[in-house]
Order: sequence, then C-alpha cells, then structure tokens
Amino acid sequence: MTSHVCRDGRAREKKGAMNNPRQLTPQFLTDLKKFTAVTAVGVQALRRQGIGAIGCIQERLEALGLSQTTSIENQEGFVRWLDKETDVLMERCKVSWGAARKALNLFMRACFYNRYLSAEFDLDHLETWLEIPLDRVIAEQIRNKAELNLLSPWQGLGALTKEKSDSFQKCASDLAAKERLSRVHLDVGLWVHNRKR
Repeated sequence: MTSHVCRDGRAREKKGAMNNPRQLTPQFLTDLKKFTAVTAVGVQALRRQGIGAIGCIQERLEALGLSQTTSIENQEGFVRWLDKETDVLMERCKVSWGAARKALNLFMRACFYNRYLSAEFDLDHLETWLEIPLDRVIAEQIRNKAELNLLSPWQGLGALTKEKSDSFQKCASDLAAKERLSRVHLDVGLWVHNRKR
C-alpha cells in the first residue's frame, strides 16, 4: 500500500480501489471491460448501422487500450486520442463518424462511471474532457437550452461531422458549467427527463 497525505497533513494508508483485501484478477477486468462495451453500446444506442456493425464496435471497444489515456495531460491530447480512435472504429466497423464517436463516448462514460475500471485505468483525470454522447434527444435539448442558437438542426448520426460535434460539445460545456458539472454528466438529466417512455 502507498502512503497518502490527508488535508491535515497526517499520512494515512491508501486503500485499494475496492476497499477489499482481494485484488481484481486480469480475467475479471477483461470480462468487465467486455461487459461494459456490450451494455453501453447496444442496438438501442445505435440503430440501423448494418449487419454486424454493433458486434464489431463492441469487440473494438473491448480491445481499446484504456491505459493509453493515463499519460494524456490536457484536453487537446485527449481530443487527439479520441479522434484517432473514432477514425479506427469508423474504418474497421464501416459506420459513420457520428456513430463511431457516439459509441466511443458511451463506452468511455460507462468506464468512467464504473469504479473498478476507473480505478484500474486511472480515468478520473479525464472527467472534464469527456464528451457528452450525442443523439437526437440530447442534441435537441442542447439546442433548446443554448442562449444563442447557433447550432445546426440535428440531422442524425450519419450526418454528424467532427465540426458539428465540436459545436455541440462546446455548447454542452457552457450549459454544464452553469450547473457546476462536467459536460459528460449533463447527459444524465437531459436524457432521463426527455426520453420517450
């Protein structure tokens, strides 16, 4: 165990991520990552992507090197990593840029929210850089809440480009800041309160 300094200056033992004397096995972490990929990116999240596309996306996300994000030091570096992985997903699974980016953002958010994966891959430092996963419901809510509606109407994931996505992400950051949240968390309230039942 490593030593950690408390706010009052006293040293204390840093507990393991699980608060459990047992260590997570590599097999459990592999299975948990696969479970997260499958549950975060399913048919409900990505419709009409073509035969085999969702399975391909899930397999790629399962294999995604989350440990690469540990050395990322700023938002620009994270965006470069996200752009690269979006392009890989798009090319390998034959989906649009928008579908690839949504899948990647859903997976990254799910991993960040999972206490075991977040601790294992040190994802805490990504919180302020993570993007909000975009779809029709979220995009329309962002457009409705934006003070200056400079965002183009939502035309579907197939029509989403990096430039359009960046505009929505910037607007989401501004809205989230007013609620003292990181933009990735904004999705929770927007989706829960505006989904079709």
